Amino acid sequence: MGSATLVTTVSTTLIYVTVLYMFIGILTYAQFGCMAPATLVESMPHGPWKVLANACMLVHIAVAYPVIMSPTLFVIERSVFGKDSDIDTLKEKLLRNAEGNGVADSSSSADAHLMGVKHNAEYKSVESTEAQEKFVHDVLHDSLKFTATEHVCRVLLRTGIVTVQCFLAVMLQASFADILTLIGATTVTLPCLIMPCVCFLCLFSSDGTWMGAATRGFSYVVIVVSAVLGVYSTYSAVTNIQANWATYRMFQPIHPVAYVNGRVRYPTCKPGQQN
Repeated sequence: MGSATLVTTVSTTLIYVTVLYMFIGILTYAQFGCMAPATLVESMPHGPWKVLANACMLVHIAVAYPVIMSPTLFVIERSVFGKDSDIDTLKEKLLRNAEGNGVADSSSSADAHLMGVKHNAEYKSVESTEAQEKFVHDVLHDSLKFTATEHVCRVLLRTGIVTVQCFLAVMLQASFADILTLIGATTVTLPCLIMPCVCFLCLFSSDGTWMGAATRGFSYVVIVVSAVLGVYSTYSAVTNIQANWATYRMFQPIHPVAYVNGRVRYPTCKPGQQN
């Protein structure tokens, strides 16, 4: 993807997402005013449509959660089971070793690689590129493929991680909003706003045009503004947690009461504005 294509794609996506969020926020406030609920589903009357909306949200979570967690679980699994997660780097390293030293028995070399033991056996001289590729393929196959036992352990590992997350969510449900704010402030800003701009600046050098200069300048602005707002959001979330720490209770369900964590449920409403 070229620099111009990347800029167009990112700009279009940002504009679309911004307009969508503004549209939803404006409509919600126009309908409910200062009593706007945290989610639109809460404002729906009880009935089949609300059940359908909740079911759609459940489907979204069931689909999005594995997609979001897959990279993290991939790294955890390969760290736990001693697999090499970077296939391209491993293949390049093996090709260099095969070209420089020749190829010995592929199975013994794969075992030595997996056990982390330096293979000191004498390599037989090879001249054929096909032999080198076969050696690399065999080592990659042994180094990256999971055995049947490891597949069972992978299922148990993923089940355990999901169980722990569900347990923490149930245990902290009464204060989940404040904790979620802290997680969002500390983890979303860096990978979603700062790192894309940093990668763009590192991958694409200035082309000397005014569009390139403006794009790089805008990237620097996004980095600075996102960093400042990320720090501010983190500080606000920590301050909010400290202020409400005394009201947190473990395994306390959320009830639609007039007060939430010791505060008025609709703090932005003036007297007489609540229906």
